Amino acid sequence: MIALHGPLWPDEIRDPAAVVPPPVQLDDDEVDEAVALSRDVATRCAKRVIIFHGSVAFAAGAAAAGLSPPPS
Repeated sequence: MIALHGPLWPDEIRDPAAVVPPPVQLDDDEVDEAVALSRDVATRCAKRVIIFHGSVAFAAGAAAAGLSPPPS
């Protein structure tokens, strides 16, 4: 069993209220834009994962067939 211990020195113990961000006002348009941005980013990431998975599968199949990569 490995146990990690991080000592707490008196100057490391702080009141959590000191790091609470100030309240902000958001309108519905800002929230809608944030949701649209997060959906766009998620879609792009998913597409890249699919392309990467296909490329890895192709490379693994070529390696299994004994083919070598083309010279670069």
